[in-house]
Amino acid sequence: MDIQIGEGYTNLDLRNKDFSGQDLTDCTFSQCQFAGSVFRGANLTNCQFDRCQFNNSDPDEPASFAWANLREAVFSHCDLNMVAFNHCLGYDLSFKECQMQGADLSLGDFKMPVGNLDLAALTITCLLYTSPSPRDLSTS
Repeated sequence: MDIQIGEGYTNLDLRNKDFSGQDLTDCTFSQCQFAGSVFRGANLTNCQFDRCQFNNSDPDEPASFAWANLREAVFSHCDLNMVAFNHCLGYDLSFKECQMQGADLSLGDFKMPVGNLDLAALTITCLLYTSPSPRDLSTS
């Protein structure tokens, strides 16, 4: 299945797909399965992911967003446990009430140069397993 820029997708099984280098700008995904999928270098600007699964019971097969452009992307109520976001471009990237145990955000670029300034924006709202209520871990 070809994913088209700006389109919406619901209940798709996209496990173990290679989206490397693809332009998926403005796409919306709801209740889709992405375990084992690779988004290396993909353009996911302004993508919306709602209630999507990026991991499964096999901890060796989480999705990877390494080197992806995730500018203004939003992940809501997603399972992102063990998912790799290393080296991603993530200005104004949001995680809302997502499970992110062991997720790798190392070496990500969460700032946007404006003139001589660097403005950083990353929003993380996650559910902690020890607490029934969400905790806001926002930085900006």
